[in-house]
Amino acid sequence: FAGTLAALVTTPVDVAKTLRQKRQGSGSSADTSMVAIFRFLIANPRAGLSGVGPRLVRIPLGLAFMMSGIETTRWFFHSRRQPV
Repeated sequence: FAGTLAALVTTPVDVAKTLRQKRQGSGSSADTSMVAIFRFLIANPRAGLSGVGPRLVRIPLGLAFMMSGIETTRWFFHSRRQPV
């Protein structure tokens, strides 16, 4: 649940960052201020959530692999532990 919530909250911020980089790199006269970009995203809410689908797949899968690795490593070291 936490990963899903984090993805939903951070996606619009990431989209804003990407839009700013794209506008700055294109050399166009488009306003590159974050205020203008957030106004654009408020006016077009679907644009702010673009890419959220792949992110919702990637974050839980990455978290599952990370937790599996931690638990496997913990099990390995616990099984090698010598009784005192």
